Amino acid sequence: MNSFGFIREACSVLGASFSDIAIFEDLVEYEPSKMDNSDKSIKELNDIAGGKYWQTIIQEYKMQKINGYEAESLFVQQYCMRLTKKYKYVLNMPLRIKRNQRPKYRLIHVTNHPSACLLMVDNICNRWQVLQEIQTGRQQQLFEEDYNNCIVDSDETKKMVTRHFSECSDWINLSEALAMFFIKHGPICKTGKIKEMLKQLEKQQRLDVRREPSKTTKGEPTSFMSESPKKSVHVRWCQ
Repeated sequence: MNSFGFIREACSVLGASFSDIAIFEDLVEYEPSKMDNSDKSIKELNDIAGGKYWQTIIQEYKMQKINGYEAESLFVQQYCMRLTKKYKYVLNMPLRIKRNQRPKYRLIHVTNHPSACLLMVDNICNRWQVLQEIQTGRQQQLFEEDYNNCIVDSDETKKMVTRHFSECSDWINLSEALAMFFIKHGPICKTGKIKEMLKQLEKQQRLDVRREPSKTTKGEPTSFMSESPKKSVHVRWCQ
């Protein structure tokens, strides 16, 4: 999603001067469309945005209450909120061409299925790894970073996992619980990392895990944390 491109067109339509041209310095392929301040252009932007909320954002930008980056951030927040009316799971990944730079594009993934949401999380993390190699010139990083170039603190992630799953007082499908975790905190890491933390909570008898099938063909207890048409996992916080 070229959200900054939308802001630029919206400024043109509402007669606001778009001063943050540096945003587009790396986007040589960007070609502004020929929108004007006609009702037709306003309706077209309303249709793209899914509402008229963008007009308030542009007016605030025009009055210099917010800058271009804040306008883009507010627009994306509102855009994603409207998507949640149709989709249960909405994930937003900012794309930065250079490290610690403001996002140039955004990938927005939507679905109504928890398993698809988890696939999207892993897909975003994989894309981020590739993008990070481009940003750093394939140099080794001292610390693991998330898609926002923030250092990933494993201890903090464990606390977030504990807080989230401690709210699961009743049995809940693992995929659904995981999907809700990532919607709340964003795609901060691959799903496998959270599943490993859940296994530790299970060993500590802080998390009940119910698997189907519960036994292997040899009669041993199953330990899988991945679901499939023939395998299901439900979890519940120990009371």
